[in-house]
Amino acid sequence: MCCRGLGSVSEAEGIVAMMSAMRVRMGVDGFGCLAYLYASAGMDARVAELEESMEQFGFSARKGAFFENLVRGFVKRGSLDAASETVLRAVREGALFEGEEAFEEMVSGFVGAGRVKDLAVLIESAAVEESIGFRITRACVRLGMLDRAHAILDEMHARGCPINVGVYASIIDAYVAERRTAEAAHLVSEIASRGLRLPRITLDSLVDASMSAQDFKSAFSVFRDMRESLSEEELKPGYLAIMTGLAENRRPELMSAFLDEVHRDHRLGIATHDWNSIVHAFCKNGWLKDAKRTHKRMVVLGFAPNNQTYLFADRGVRVGGEVLRRAFAVDRGEEARVFNDGEA
Repeated sequence: MCCRGLGSVSEAEGIVAMMSAMRVRMGVDGFGCLAYLYASAGMDARVAELEESMEQFGFSARKGAFFENLVRGFVKRGSLDAASETVLRAVREGALFEGEEAFEEMVSGFVGAGRVKDLAVLIESAAVEESIGFRITRACVRLGMLDRAHAILDEMHARGCPINVGVYASIIDAYVAERRTAEAAHLVSEIASRGLRLPRITLDSLVDASMSAQDFKSAFSVFRDMRESLSEEELKPGYLAIMTGLAENRRPELMSAFLDEVHRDHRLGIATHDWNSIVHAFCKNGWLKDAKRTHKRMVVLGFAPNNQTYLFADRGVRVGGEVLRRAFAVDRGEEARVFNDGEA
């Protein structure tokens, strides 16, 4: 039974009377529909009676739908404070909402009334239930109000509220979807400074989006900020995404700088083949002096060149032409092996 769509209290009560005469018991949904109608009509005394009846029917443990419908009714009536108080009551009683419609309607109501800051106040007051902040910011995102979600986050910072990582994740995911990678990366820096950890899927999607948009600065920033908090399994995909993306975009100089920064991290398992990829990339670009410097750098750091290193060097020299044939001067007597073609 649900007469919420009718918006008529009299019709709803008529159906309830008919059900009673037929000895048909009203279920939880029926109580929720009546709660919505009474709340939207300003019939607060009837709401109290309805809640008492619900408890008498043995539905005390299933009041989430009741509170959810009350919130929606209060928002429709424009009683935003009553809606907020109902959310807090639901939190205190452990009666969580099943759907997202109530939060979306609350967000629309508060934003429409110019009361975005009050949403942050509500999240702070309901801090014992961490999902409230996440569901409110996610509602903003779902309604196309991403900047409002960030405004709520800023207000929470200003108030010194504890912020659940889910609040950050919902906003970052939305920024990624809109290709606003620099703003997302800024939030990751903020999260890292607070000692929080984002879900791996959020980090991976942000790194991938940054590389796709050629926003290499943001990709580096995200990897750097979250590196210490990640396990080997979590860290490797981001590293590979960055190195692969840089290679595809023909940016060996950035590959070299990135590898130079992270090569000591044993979790990444950096080996000769990583340096070889940079040598190869420099050679493909015809930047043989840079390839030579990379070769020397890998040797200094203790990464032994192998046949693949010299194969890439040889191909680069052939492309580079006679003038650059000795730009890649191989140490330890390996020059003959690399440059023997045409040099005998």
